[in-house]
Amino acid sequence: MGGRVPAARAFVSRAGGQCCSDRPDWDDGSVAEHARITIRVHPGSSRAHVGGPPAGPPAGPGQDQVLGVWVQQRAVDGKATEAALGAMADALGLRRRSLRLVTGERSRVKVVEISDPPADLARRMATLAGPGSDHTR
Repeated sequence: MGGRVPAARAFVSRAGGQCCSDRPDWDDGSVAEHARITIRVHPGSSRAHVGGPPAGPPAGPGQDQVLGVWVQQRAVDGKATEAALGAMADALGLRRRSLRLVTGERSRVKVVEISDPPADLARRMATLAGPGSDHTR
């Protein structure tokens, strides 16, 4: 399967780990076969886009870096969640089936797992989170 790839600081973490903005000594900055990203979904937006920090307070302790995902669908019957996963896949240039919801089925703050992440995931995440970024779907 996939090799080891660099992790995007403050957004991507090792599978099963926490946000890696405060990395332990053993962390070499890479992920094995999965990467996790914390997102905050904003349903009911006038247009779908991914990028930059979300509006509002941090997601919780240890999660001060969260990627904002704005979607047009309302938070009814999982439609906003599904739209957010699709928007993330499009913005990162991945197939939708490579993203999986880990936590946050009924929450605006969600953890998404990317199976077999690309080698340049850190660069892609930096592009999304950068100032003035706006990846419209």
